Amino acid sequence: MPRRAARSTSLDWLWPRSARIPIRVGGYRFVIGRHTSWPVLAMIALVLLIVLVTTPRQDGVGRSPVIQPGGEGYLVCFWNVENLCDDTNDFKNTDPIEDWFATNPRALAHKLDLLAETLLAMNGGRGPDLLALVEVENRRAVELLRDRLHRELPPELHYRHLVHHDLTTGRRVEPAILSRLPINPARTRTFGQRRILQAVVEVDGDELAVLVAHWTSRLTDQEGTKRLEYGLACLEAVEALRRLNPAADVLVMGDFNDHPQDRSLTEGLRAGPSPSAIDADGTLFRLWNLMTLIEPGTAGTYWYRGGWEILDHLVVSPGLVDQRGWQVLPKTLTLGDNSDRRPLRFGGPNHQEPRGPSDHLPVSVRVVRVRSPSN
Repeated sequence: MPRRAARSTSLDWLWPRSARIPIRVGGYRFVIGRHTSWPVLAMIALVLLIVLVTTPRQDGVGRSPVIQPGGEGYLVCFWNVENLCDDTNDFKNTDPIEDWFATNPRALAHKLDLLAETLLAMNGGRGPDLLALVEVENRRAVELLRDRLHRELPPELHYRHLVHHDLTTGRRVEPAILSRLPINPARTRTFGQRRILQAVVEVDGDELAVLVAHWTSRLTDQEGTKRLEYGLACLEAVEALRRLNPAADVLVMGDFNDHPQDRSLTEGLRAGPSPSAIDADGTLFRLWNLMTLIEPGTAGTYWYRGGWEILDHLVVSPGLVDQRGWQVLPKTLTLGDNSDRRPLRFGGPNHQEPRGPSDHLPVSVRVVRVRSPSN
């Protein structure tokens, strides 16, 4: 005797009887349908509740209050950390430095100790509130540095946000960000195969966009063509943000392997020597390079053949010098520990000189949140 067809209901139009909906909650995957039993639905709801309660919020809208600045403002730091590798030998990465760190835990621990010592000397012993890095091998390498810093920091000063994307081409010298300030993961992006990372800090509706980049070395790009292309790519990223908000607060930082007066910065990134140099229509300069505050030859971020070079940069949009949202404090610009000490490279297994944390000095500046008079 043939089976009687099930009576069609209005619900069939919204949810057919044969339809199944996959749901992923944390590390669990469920498939539910019209006839899923109530006990199973209750179990899914319980797992969802547990995950929501125990998973840290990454969008800055969590229960934890935003950490308060330790000084005049939040300290933002950029540092080329010179070949920060992880503790696992990546056989796809044919790099002798990577192999050495992966098979020599004492060397890696020494490197991490030296980096942590320098960083924790900043900001009254708190370390930077936002730390941007380049020359990291991968996410694991950043986690190792983060965990080393956490050993000496109270829980409320831990870095709860880590931003990094693996590169698929070129040498593993990637950008990354550690932050105490909340970062919106939906706004994080990279730009093609370039070593440019974008993240957006959000605090009570105020957005600070951060771009971290590592431009091509002078050894492999002696004419500067690729660095000019990097400058143009970073400028386009800034302009995309400013098209959404002309007053966008944007901080571009990185090891650009060029000096403030070089074409990649002045014609590519269009970064000028002062806020007043930014013309209204942007035909000359559109951004301000804070490193132009340093007298050439008197200080720098890299020591080469007996002289200082300024290769690492902090560049700001006009929005960071207005009277609303985020504002940069140029007078707080600091190279290293604000002394004339030269950077000491860590080097590789055959390095004979005293080891230091990196062949570059960190650069830092403070930012504050301000409210316009109308607010």
